[in-house]
Amino acid sequence: MNAVIHDDDVAAAILGYLEEHPHGMDTLEGIAEWWLSRQQIRVQVATVTRVLHRLTERGAVEVIANGAHRLYRRKAWPPGPDLPVGVRPATPGGRGRPSVRKRSPR
Repeated sequence: MNAVIHDDDVAAAILGYLEEHPHGMDTLEGIAEWWLSRQQIRVQVATVTRVLHRLTERGAVEVIANGAHRLYRRKAWPPGPDLPVGVRPATPGGRGRPSVRKRSPR
């Protein structure tokens, strides 16, 4: 994830918030904590949506319809050759979670 935030990105987030809330008003701290975090969450949700779609297409994750909600869960391991590098099926002692192999230093 890119940790560098540019002034133009912050300006766009503030203006985006004010577009949705034309009468919005807050302190510097409130804007930083609430307005900007809200805009960042929207960006993160868009990213998670794309990634979940890709993982679903690859067979690593499956979607379960639950009324108006879509629930995502791990599909039975191993899902296939399209797993990201370093991800391997969970071991019986791993409580059903996949693990990531750490690379040894060179």
